Amino acid sequence: MSINFKDKNGFTLVELIFVLFLISLLFTLSLFYFNTSKYKLKKDVYVLYTNLVKARDYAIRFRKTQKVEFFVNEKKYVLTLFKYNETVQEVYFLSNGVEFGDGNHSDTSYHTVKFGQGTVANFSPEGFCMPSGGIYLKTANSNDNVYKIKITLAGDIQIYKWNGSSWIR
Repeated sequence: MSINFKDKNGFTLVELIFVLFLISLLFTLSLFYFNTSKYKLKKDVYVLYTNLVKARDYAIRFRKTQKVEFFVNEKKYVLTLFKYNETVQEVYFLSNGVEFGDGNHSDTSYHTVKFGQGTVANFSPEGFCMPSGGIYLKTANSNDNVYKIKITLAGDIQIYKWNGSSWIR
């Protein structure tokens, strides 16, 4: 009895190894692509924005002043929420590769306070914020990726991105 190898269907070992190599290469490249500081920066901007809105909403709902304190050197901010008879502190650290910016971009749209080390944003029971100003977040390696979270005295919170020459919403 003879075995005929020419009629056998399937893939060779070399073909299977080559396909596995291509799949692993694509997977590795996709991890690098989605794990850059650009995406970490965007995530941190939206988490900070959400926490500022949360502080403002708690101030209105619980009729108590809420505060957000910034610690630039430690790359963190602390959300202090006063509810009924308890105080809750939530600490948030910026992602690796993201830091607070210095706001050295042309910013002539309004008088701004640059939130820095030890600056506290206080939201009153009416939803107002004192002081008003801008919080800048940027990637650690460049000044090209910069976001500004603008807080007005009336408590309005907006996100802007630096496009190289001006701020866009």
